[in-house]
Amino acid sequence: MRSIIPTSLAALPSRTTVEYYTISGGANAVTTASQINVIWPISGTIDYFLVNLGAAPGGFTSWTFNLIKNGITSLSVTISNTATSGSNKTQSFHIAAGDTLVFQSSPSGTPAGAVSVSYAFRFTSDNYNQSSLVHSNQQQLTAGINNFCAFSGDPQTNPTYGNVDSVIPTAGSFSNLYILLDTASVGNTFTATVYKNSLATSIVATVPSGGTTASDTTHSVSVSAGDTIGIRVVNNSASSTPRITTGLCWSPTQDGEYIIFTGQNTTLAQNTTAYNSFAPGSGAWTATESTRTSTLIACQLKKFYLAGSNITSGQTFTGNIRVNSLTSSLTTTITGPATTNNDSTDIVSTHDNDLLDLQGITSATTGTVSQPKGSLVVFTPPLKLRKLMGIGL
Repeated sequence: MRSIIPTSLAALPSRTTVEYYTISGGANAVTTASQINVIWPISGTIDYFLVNLGAAPGGFTSWTFNLIKNGITSLSVTISNTATSGSNKTQSFHIAAGDTLVFQSSPSGTPAGAVSVSYAFRFTSDNYNQSSLVHSNQQQLTAGINNFCAFSGDPQTNPTYGNVDSVIPTAGSFSNLYILLDTASVGNTFTATVYKNSLATSIVATVPSGGTTASDTTHSVSVSAGDTIGIRVVNNSASSTPRITTGLCWSPTQDGEYIIFTGQNTTLAQNTTAYNSFAPGSGAWTATESTRTSTLIACQLKKFYLAGSNITSGQTFTGNIRVNSLTSSLTTTITGPATTNNDSTDIVSTHDNDLLDLQGITSATTGTVSQPKGSLVVFTPPLKLRKLMGIGL
């Protein structure tokens, strides 16, 4: 299965220092890659690397952006002078289950501020109808309590499942849980459990004392559209507070349906228009759309799901899928006290370097919307159908 993985940086890169950003779930840059590496749950090939900037570097300066596997640069894109985008469509690298991946920014000559950075790459799994979902948490795990992690853009853990869960837009199943700690556990274990609809599933992996990795490649769980998913991590150590990254294999019922998420544990006030990125690294909802776009590779967008909580009776929460700052046909509205709605009929075709985001609009009715979140299917048809449709090969 070929998947398109779009993302964006919620924090702008330094103009003078090499920095690292997680592929998934992180809002801030670090100078130590091990803190935000993601762990890949299945094997396959990564290629077709696209990067877009909100502003050109200028003069004789440049940015180089790298995908780094297991500490080694594997794909690079350089954007120089007056350019605002770049691509590497010819090179590729293989990634195996348990390998790590991170995004690096490297400035040269003190380029102008990037304003925004978004990118995308393709992942083609070695096995039929499988893809990868990853999350890296930048918050250290509190000892002795539940730490629920999201596959949405929220980079923080939370003790309450419903604050960080992700809504599923289409049917499929999850398997192959991999977890990685940025520092070894001391004196006790760390256990990660996949949760569905607030309940623990059979997918469980435990990092032993002194270890940093664990996996469960035996169990799986099926999901339907409207279900929710999350991961609960229990830090059994009284002294260790590492960061964690998790990876899961996603197998859709319909071949080619990759899923992406957005959301944050926050509240949108009444009469508000805000934007967020359909990207694992998305940040807070904001009024500035240009800082929350994600780069796309040619594909189809469909099966849009919107969710929120504590929506008062009569209050509405509208979600619009936007492409290149224009509202598409993918749109839906929740009217309180309901908490979800979806658009399962419309389909939007996109091109390389189109920019994607979610617009959220709350009505003027008294009340707020808590935990606003959304999900979407990014569909890449099988090869023969792609040729007939004329979309990216």
